[in-house]
Amino acid sequence: MIRKNILSIVFFFAFVVVSFAQLEEVSISNLTSLNSAKMDFAAVPYGDGLMFTSTNGEAVNGKIDKCNTNDYFSKMFYASRDDMMGAAEGSQPNTDAMGGENSLANDPACGFTQPMLIAGELAGKFHDGAPTFTPDGNQMVFSRNYPGSSNFMNACNDGRNNLRLMMADRVGEEWVNVRELPLSDSEYNTSHPAFSPDGQCLYFSSDRPGGVGGMDLYKVCRSGEGWDAPMNLGAPINTERNELFPYAAADGMLYYSTNGMAGGQGGLDIHSSTMENGSWSSPMNIGAPFNSAGDDLGFTVSADGESGYLTSNRAGGQGGDDIYCWKINKAPVNLAVEDAATKERLCNTLVKVKEVGQTRDYTTSNECLALPDITHRRCYTLEVDEPGYEYWSKEVCAMDLATANPYIIPLVKKTYPLCGNVIYDDKSIVSNPSVTLRNKVTGETMEVTADKDGKFCTEVTCLDDYEVMASKNDKSANKEVLSADISCDGGENTVTLILPKPPPPPIPACACQGNPIEAFNLPLAIPVSMKPIRRLGSRPEFGNSHDMTAGEFYNKLKTRYASSTVDAKFLDEVFRGMGYSGFNDPLVSEYIFSETVLSPGISGNMGYTKRHRVKYVRLNTTGKDLEAFRVNANGKALNSCHVHFMKTCGNFFFFCSN
Repeated sequence: MIRKNILSIVFFFAFVVVSFAQLEEVSISNLTSLNSAKMDFAAVPYGDGLMFTSTNGEAVNGKIDKCNTNDYFSKMFYASRDDMMGAAEGSQPNTDAMGGENSLANDPACGFTQPMLIAGELAGKFHDGAPTFTPDGNQMVFSRNYPGSSNFMNACNDGRNNLRLMMADRVGEEWVNVRELPLSDSEYNTSHPAFSPDGQCLYFSSDRPGGVGGMDLYKVCRSGEGWDAPMNLGAPINTERNELFPYAAADGMLYYSTNGMAGGQGGLDIHSSTMENGSWSSPMNIGAPFNSAGDDLGFTVSADGESGYLTSNRAGGQGGDDIYCWKINKAPVNLAVEDAATKERLCNTLVKVKEVGQTRDYTTSNECLALPDITHRRCYTLEVDEPGYEYWSKEVCAMDLATANPYIIPLVKKTYPLCGNVIYDDKSIVSNPSVTLRNKVTGETMEVTADKDGKFCTEVTCLDDYEVMASKNDKSANKEVLSADISCDGGENTVTLILPKPPPPPIPACACQGNPIEAFNLPLAIPVSMKPIRRLGSRPEFGNSHDMTAGEFYNKLKTRYASSTVDAKFLDEVFRGMGYSGFNDPLVSEYIFSETVLSPGISGNMGYTKRHRVKYVRLNTTGKDLEAFRVNANGKALNSCHVHFMKTCGNFFFFCSN
């Protein structure tokens, strides 16, 4: 709740009840060397020290505001940093809400010498304070309270509060040439100035007409020697209630205090927003421990974003508003890099820790742990590019890093071994077969040769799918294609490839040059002289097939094979003689049959009659009787012999070319 005295609009601050876990992230310390039982607020870094505002006029023989507060006028003080002591001599360490000693009580960044009153033209009967400085430190803008609407020097004119923005120049050690900026009016309040980082613009708070409600935040920029018209920051920054104490950080973030946002900690809470695509982002409550159940304001941030000051009237202070020093702590983080499959720690591994504008390199030690310097409330990108492993990158926030002990970076190997063996379908070993692996993701192939026991091992890319094929004797038809699921968890990857058993060596099918022949292990009539056959159709066996295609004739033989044991035995012997395992060999299909016409007078062996006896004959027929289906024995004729089934009767006939 905003206090109802003259300072209620100008200067505020607060304290938060925090948990032990939160204090581990952010430490907050009461600046006991500066704070008093009065109101001490609006601390702003200046030079090597701190400029702040206080009503502790008792310490400097200050003047009393008899019209409004009946207390000392607020004045600006300066305190130099006491790097040696860390805290004012004789001061007691402040304790946090949990009762433990605050870790910043003796931090040099929070120690200051005895404050000194800013002398010169700033020591009059006015409430002066909440200063802001140009980047060179030679100009200051601050708030001044003029009691009265017409005569500024009449301290008790009508009792009205009237806050205005003043500017002063630094000359030596004094601030002089105090003048009012042309941004104020006696009918409304203009206060809480804050320069932009470049010093060209000024943020301030005002309840001037046309605002959203209560005190609103405005921005005005320099124009030559003067200033442009102030611009209301509008929603979502401003609300129907009060927005106060803006602060423009170096990273572009705008911090301010408001009691008009839902879900706050209580009283005035510090919020943040940034300009995105020409508009202010939705304000974010910066939370505990910065905000508390009281009033929290006057927030500042150091250039590195890891420390600063704020003002609060939270419990446990010196009295009234107090100035607090805050600092984001380092996170106690251990990092370990592991093989994701074996869980083995990887030593001497480079870990890159990236944040905005900075990359730091850490190497895991002999204990395989990296100890990076991590700051709470920040997020980092971790990167590891270890040879032999997949590149790893992830954004991780400090709390997640600090919670794990250690934080594990799991690396996945780029390749894993794939082993296997090649066997025949009767479980026998295939010696020295070729194995081809095709990556189905990239399309790349690689060849390996298995050993005499049919075993092989190679490296494959993890997470990719593969086709694994085996072959023997350059016979592409003798390939078994399998999909291998490659395990990335370090387990054994094995595959078994099965090839069809090759047929036994072919039986010699013919001895040419007119000699009698014993073929297919069948009874053979051995003539004294060749027996001419004038018409093949005189003793049909598989029947006329002139109206069939090669494929249809093959299917006819399949039917006879299945229905007649005599035919089956005969056909098995014929096809074994051609180098196949029999008629039902997987490689025997309609595709090895083709149509042809034999030459008149050709001689050879023919199997005919219902018992398929074989006779040596000369074909002295003509015309359609010479048409036949030629059988391709694995792409080449064995022993220079060519096998046919005659279309006219379907009788089997083979001859030798030499």
